Amino acid sequence: MRDIVKQSPMQYVFIIVGVLTLVWMIPFTIAGKNFSAENYKNKPSDYEFPVFSDMKIPMATSVVFYGIQVLCERIFTSLTMPYIKACKSESEKEMRAKKSAKYLFRLFYFLGAIIWGYRVLINQPYMPRALGGKGDFVLAWDNFPYQQHAPELKEYILVLMGYHFGGLISHFFHSRKNDFIEMGLHHIVAIYLYGGGYLFNAWEASAVICLIHDLADFTTGICKAGAETRF
Repeated sequence: MRDIVKQSPMQYVFIIVGVLTLVWMIPFTIAGKNFSAENYKNKPSDYEFPVFSDMKIPMATSVVFYGIQVLCERIFTSLTMPYIKACKSESEKEMRAKKSAKYLFRLFYFLGAIIWGYRVLINQPYMPRALGGKGDFVLAWDNFPYQQHAPELKEYILVLMGYHFGGLISHFFHSRKNDFIEMGLHHIVAIYLYGGGYLFNAWEASAVICLIHDLADFTTGICKAGAETRF
């Protein structure tokens, strides 16, 4: 950690922002816990309200995603090596190939997540026209917090959350670069938002927002994977 800060003094700023963000999360988490507990207590007798034990699904899928990521990065590193742009040394070339491979894995993940997201959301009344639907995002809050959820919506949110858990695991096991602190904060906040949206039972709004971010991350992945190559 000290080496990272020495290489980039700007990391001090991210440390301060990270600490302030985590402190801010404390009262919000307490309020959210009370909100969910009250809604669970008052739920209709036959309604399946989300519970914290459901987090075992993203925890399990995080291990799967991490394993797939490690395997894919090894395969993609070998495949991209011949196409990496001119480098000063073989070690730099290998580093760039690994970076390209990492974003290739993400590219394929986000493509799958986007296809699944559209399958689940496309015909829902809250899917905005701007995203290809025929509805209005405002309808995502109809009957909140006891909505009748679309099929596969629960699995969609929890499995995607597992990807971000896996990303956090990968973040601590891979080499630590200048953006280590801010990317760690990014993973933690992403998990927090996925988990909060799920436990608050705001699945509809959360799913649409997740889809928007995945669309952006897919196009970003194309750019970052290609940036290390001759193309």
